[in-house]
Amino acid sequence: MIPTEHILALLETTGIGRKTVQRILEGAETAPLFPDGYLEILADLKKTFPRTRLPGKDELLSGMGRAEDILKATAGLDIRVVGFHDSDYLATLKTIPDPPVILFIKGDFCCLSDAVAIAVVGTRTPTNYGAGCANAIGRQLASMGVVVVAGLAVGCDTEGHLGCLKGNGKTVAVLAHGLDTVYPAQNVRLAAQIVEAGGCLISEYPVGEPLLKTRLVERDRLQSGLCQGVIVIETDIRGGTMHTVGFCEQQGRVLGCLVPQSGGVIHPQSRGNLLLLDRAGTRPITGKEDLPGFVQECRARLLCLPAKNDLDPIQKRLFR
Repeated sequence: MIPTEHILALLETTGIGRKTVQRILEGAETAPLFPDGYLEILADLKKTFPRTRLPGKDELLSGMGRAEDILKATAGLDIRVVGFHDSDYLATLKTIPDPPVILFIKGDFCCLSDAVAIAVVGTRTPTNYGAGCANAIGRQLASMGVVVVAGLAVGCDTEGHLGCLKGNGKTVAVLAHGLDTVYPAQNVRLAAQIVEAGGCLISEYPVGEPLLKTRLVERDRLQSGLCQGVIVIETDIRGGTMHTVGFCEQQGRVLGCLVPQSGGVIHPQSRGNLLLLDRAGTRPITGKEDLPGFVQECRARLLCLPAKNDLDPIQKRLFR
């Protein structure tokens, strides 16, 4: 078991990336526990992972210093830090192939612990029909006790969040940067409303970390990983929504897709919908009447988390 502050220190150490930290966590059952004296961490790592390229003592000490500064800053901003080995780290995240090793949370993380969660995702430039459906679906899911997850982006994400709040539900925004800022800036108030309503903001990046394009893709895996299902509102053939769809399928989540409005020209914003609806396994969403069955299937996934014997060797080391 590796304490959260040590995980953060490793992530902040030059020469150690998230993949290396994941390897360390995978071997943590047999690895020596990190001592309180941080200077001995490097020696323990070298003994346990002799083939992993590790930095020197000075780099490790610098990482420790940065980690301490981050922890002080997060405490001042009322941001909670949850490490991979903490007891309240979500079991659903431990089942995905590339789980985050640390999470930063503003708000109530408990809303995800025992409720069905469904991601509502789509283009930043939806049609009026798509925007209205995202809002209506968010509201309907809230009325069914579902936690709505999205990325706080303009467009479909924003409408999904707003609809959920209108339905007096709890919603979660997954961000691709530190929680000391909100992007886009126009959703600062929405982010505050999400927290005030009992939801939360989540990121795997510490305060001070900016938004980067690569982090948007990494964020997409968490949008589906936190959930049992994903509903696509509108998407073109390429884009961030399709990244989320790929992660959804990789992670074994239930995929739903809004059927485009009939009787008109197919908009570019929904060309991806037609592609997804043609795939076996995609659940078509034509209206609110389709949501109870979709939610029920997602609830079955929540109640049937895999046993250790059903996991592959890497997951067996992680899922405990």
